[in-house]
Amino acid sequence: MTNYLDILPLELAKKFLRVDGNDFDDQIELLIESSCKTFEMKTEHFLAQRVKNAYQGKRYYWFPINVEEDIDVKGLYFTAQKDLEITVGYEDANDVPQDIKDAILKMVQGKFLAEEKNEFYTASDEVSTTINLYKRFWL
Repeated sequence: MTNYLDILPLELAKKFLRVDGNDFDDQIELLIESSCKTFEMKTEHFLAQRVKNAYQGKRYYWFPINVEEDIDVKGLYFTAQKDLEITVGYEDANDVPQDIKDAILKMVQGKFLAEEKNEFYTASDEVSTTINLYKRFWL
């Protein structure tokens, strides 16, 4: 099963941030995980794989999913025809679209720089646009 560091390796993030040495490795790994979770929470588009329970008749916006039977797909959402365990997220880290990876890198960079300045992180227009492209629901 893929995890966040498979999708966005520490070395790639360090190169993007122009960080040498290992002093910030733990912090950068936390920022990668935090940024990926933020993306998933705002979009219902899952990156790292995990197993989730889906219950009959309830509407779910999760993507990507590994099940094709016992679900009824209706555009951006699906309903389960019976109670199921569904694996969500990308099986292969290489399948994650590049624009998502770029947005996650920009989020990591923004959070890293904001933390250095002791400021609050606000997503850039580029990151917000990518989130809106992959959002599975609108409130």
